[in-house]
Amino acid sequence: MLACAWIERRGTPPPLGIELLVEAALPDLDSGLQEEIGLLLARKRSGAHPEPEPCLLRVDSYLSDRIEKFEQLASTWESQSPNTAPALSVMLDEVFISVLQEVWNMRLG
Repeated sequence: MLACAWIERRGTPPPLGIELLVEAALPDLDSGLQEEIGLLLARKRSGAHPEPEPCLLRVDSYLSDRIEKFEQLASTWESQSPNTAPALSVMLDEVFISVLQEVWNMRLG
């Protein structure tokens, strides 16, 4: 979602660093959401193994809202610019793969 927010705001491929994405893509987050994102980043940095945890309501709400918005935006782009939709799709695929590689240490394609 952060990479999508970056692309929406700046129209360029996003950076790989998650901290830069949080700061630049979401400058106007409310403090509660920023705190929950900070908690998630701290857990990731600690290297702790994921365990079942209580739901982070603000993050879940934010993600639900953004997923809905980006789905609507993507369908609008595809219907308005059928010639550019494949290029956009390729760029978003590359972003998604780079995020998977960074966050989960996955090596894909």
